[in-house]
Amino acid sequence: MADNQNLGQPSVEEILDKIDQSPIGEMLRDEQAMERMIFDLMTRSEDSVVREMGTELREGNITMRGLADIPAYRSAMEAGLERVGELDLASMSEQLDELIAEQQESAPDEDAGESDEEPDELWQGFGRLDDR
Repeated sequence: MADNQNLGQPSVEEILDKIDQSPIGEMLRDEQAMERMIFDLMTRSEDSVVREMGTELREGNITMRGLADIPAYRSAMEAGLERVGELDLASMSEQLDELIAEQQESAPDEDAGESDEEPDELWQGFGRLDDR
């Protein structure tokens, strides 16, 4: 993590704090909404194994922990973890700043706690790990 700071990158902790302040953070606090969003994103992955994992999770045929018991799924998760290390935290931080600013600008126009945005709209600026 210190390497990111030396390169002008924000820390993971700073990113997590910004996520918590954003509409994404609000959604992540709702465990069921978070799971639906993750499973939906997985089912639309370009990687067929990740799509299959998302479908199995969404349909309740397997648990998150159960994924590691299937070699192909475990391999896909390991590859995903490797790609996490390639994330551009500076870009992500900028996108979060923009999202938070938009939320603050629109807050007076919206009723508290209501949002018409779909989960995909909230994650749009982040891209998908499988796009890398």
